[in-house]
Amino acid sequence: DDDDDDDNDQDKKRESSLLLDTIDRFQGSDREIIIFGLVHNKFDKKIGHILHDWRRMNVALTRAKCKMILIGSINALKK
Repeated sequence: DDDDDDDNDQDKKRESSLLLDTIDRFQGSDREIIIFGLVHNKFDKKIGHILHDWRRMNVALTRAKCKMILIGSINALKK
């Protein structure tokens, strides 16, 4: 089945195009779409650390070519 082979090739391309990494590792590169997670939990309160480092925030917010999706808690970001 050539159709099955084509579907498998498309699945492999989609899988290989997904990259999960830290802000620091994106320095000097960009992506079509970036999902930027600003979440924390009660045991790890590091969200404030990144928000106060303008250099790292600049990297995080300027790496998307087409779309940036921010995920976070409004209450956490207000603090």
